[in-house]
Amino acid sequence: MRHMIALTAAIAAVLTLSGCQPDTPAENRQDVQKARQEAAQDVAEVRREAAQDVGAAQQDVSEAAAAGAEDVREQQADAMDQSAESNYDVAIANAEAAHKVAEEKCDVLSGDAKDACNKTADAAYDQAKVNAEQLKDAREAAADAVDDN
Repeated sequence: MRHMIALTAAIAAVLTLSGCQPDTPAENRQDVQKARQEAAQDVAEVRREAAQDVGAAQQDVSEAAAAGAEDVREQQADAMDQSAESNYDVAIANAEAAHKVAEEKCDVLSGDAKDACNKTADAAYDQAKVNAEQLKDAREAAADAVDDN
């Protein structure tokens, strides 16, 4: 009976640990390709939404200008804000997409190499978010300057 319990425990341990092994190179290539495709779809969707939002904001500017409205500058500033927000959304979508692909590439590794790979991927993702935020802030400041004039 003791041998049966030990055998069962050993089999359970092997099955559990087999799920912790890194992907084979072939599996990893498939996972990376799938991540790239999903990322491209996600980014394309964000780009479509951003283009619609920016287009609507530009339409508002055109309508205000055609109507001789006094708030054309305000509409221009709003359009610039919308553009800044849309560009930020696209930049974040690109960063997330790159991060997903990088994480998949790390899955073929194990141990310290995998940890280092994931840290590098995380650092690149964090930096991309910081860059996107800084660019958005600069564009919003430009929009505020237009609105203040």
